[in-house]
Amino acid sequence: MTPKPPKTPDTVLLSLMLLGAACHEPSAVEPLDALDSDQDVSSTGDGPGAADETTDATETDDECPDGECEQPRCGDGRLDADELCDGAAMDGQTCMSLGFPMGVLACASDYQTYELAGCRFGCEEQDVGTAVGMAVAVGSTVTADDDLPSTCGGGGGADHIVRFTAPRTGQFTFDTFGSGFDTVLSIFRSCEPEAQLVCDDDDAGTTQSRVVASLVAGETILVSVDGYSGQTGSFVLNIEDEGGACPVEQDLGSAVGPAVATGSTAGQEPGLEQSCSQGSAVDLLWWTAPATGTYSFDTSGSGFDTTLSAHEDCMPGAELGCSDDVGQLETSRLTLPLSAGQQVLLAIGGAGGASGSWALDIDQW
Repeated sequence: MTPKPPKTPDTVLLSLMLLGAACHEPSAVEPLDALDSDQDVSSTGDGPGAADETTDATETDDECPDGECEQPRCGDGRLDADELCDGAAMDGQTCMSLGFPMGVLACASDYQTYELAGCRFGCEEQDVGTAVGMAVAVGSTVTADDDLPSTCGGGGGADHIVRFTAPRTGQFTFDTFGSGFDTVLSIFRSCEPEAQLVCDDDDAGTTQSRVVASLVAGETILVSVDGYSGQTGSFVLNIEDEGGACPVEQDLGSAVGPAVATGSTAGQEPGLEQSCSQGSAVDLLWWTAPATGTYSFDTSGSGFDTTLSAHEDCMPGAELGCSDDVGQLETSRLTLPLSAGQQVLLAIGGAGGASGSWALDIDQW
């Protein structure tokens, strides 16, 4: 199941679609003088319909002073009923209202989507759009500025900020293999230092860096190519589309009660990382809060030493909490304050790589 998009202020709305018919092509009503000569619209006689015909003609003249009326059409610079935008008419939306601090918003050619290419976060040096593959971005950080601090690799130094937009919902791998210096790689949601999602210094015993991100189609992130302890040099940024997003086994809706879900992690590969357990196979479940309140999640009744974590989404750094043991028990429990409609991704794993059958209870306090 594809993860649902995170409902947070950091998530940028990149595409707004309006349901309905397409806007009309230019079309006009025939001028009054082109009407059938047999139709008398100026009669003032007493015959049936004479007064009505006169009234209709007068109203048409008032509404169409040039003798013809046009239907709403695409590209006329006015918002019609089936358009999201048209030319400079943006229905009050701007780059800033859509989450970007600067830039000029444009209307896409379908008149039902905003074109965000002109919107900017403000710190990016390069926009690669939705490009994936080898050497999507190449360059040098020798003369670059230090725009965003990295939380790993000695704090970093001069960096090159690349803007990337996910072409589809799924997992994407970013790496610097092929670069000429000891790199550090980070992902940010915006140009604010506290918006960092993940950071990596050395991958697999090399001096190159690699990070993985689960993104929603149209989601925009900033990728920072930095250097260990201030090192600079030539870099290569590779982006690989890994396919499906993190595998979610169940969507529990807003179910509350004992054993709302059961399953087993036996025989599965390690999945989403949990801060209270490393390298554990996990089962992932979406759950939506039915009302604002405090909720308790526990794995009592499970058949092994469980771990339980809650996340905003599959993105590294989106964990809300993680529990291993409750007192002397080997089961896990989390308590979270949630708003009505808020979605959380629950991950059930095992301590020390343990696996087995599990049960999940959900209660509102």
